[in-house]
Amino acid sequence: NLLGFIPLPNNNNLTSNLVLSPVISNTSNTGDIRIDKHFGDRDQAFIRVSLQNPFTGSANDYGNPGTYSNPPLTQRRQAGTAHNQFIYSPRILFEVAYGIIHQYGTRTAWSNGFDITTLGFAPNFAAGQQVKAIPYITIGGFSGIGNSSQNYSAQVNHTLLASMIASIGRHTLKTGIDFRAYFI
Repeated sequence: NLLGFIPLPNNNNLTSNLVLSPVISNTSNTGDIRIDKHFGDRDQAFIRVSLQNPFTGSANDYGNPGTYSNPPLTQRRQAGTAHNQFIYSPRILFEVAYGIIHQYGTRTAWSNGFDITTLGFAPNFAAGQQVKAIPYITIGGFSGIGNSSQNYSAQVNHTLLASMIASIGRHTLKTGIDFRAYFI
């Protein structure tokens, strides 16, 4: 039943007789904006926002749900930063910055939701699948069948930095905090 997913040869060669050249567009739409503000000679700040929407993956080589190639991965990344630098005196400088990053990605198997019992797999094997899709099966010397690569991932990161730099005689004193929180 699985062999029905493999395309027939498309040339007369004894080996390498299936030539596939499907095309998929991999894109990455990105954008950045930054705004700087000078509040005077001693105080300056900026805000930056960045967006990325990459779309990567392989084409469906077989043109059916039994293909072995990786399905496309759609991602979204968003980041923002706010930064302020304040010169308190000729010898003391304060800085504070906050940043946040949010990103997620999704990939859906080519055969998502496929009932493998229609291919002859046992119902208890199908019931134990985490991803209801054609499992990846390989035969030595041949291309594989199936790709149940599927995921959803999300992540949020927060960063807070604050520091003070003081010049005392011939010495420089630097102190501050670096706080980071990662949520996966």
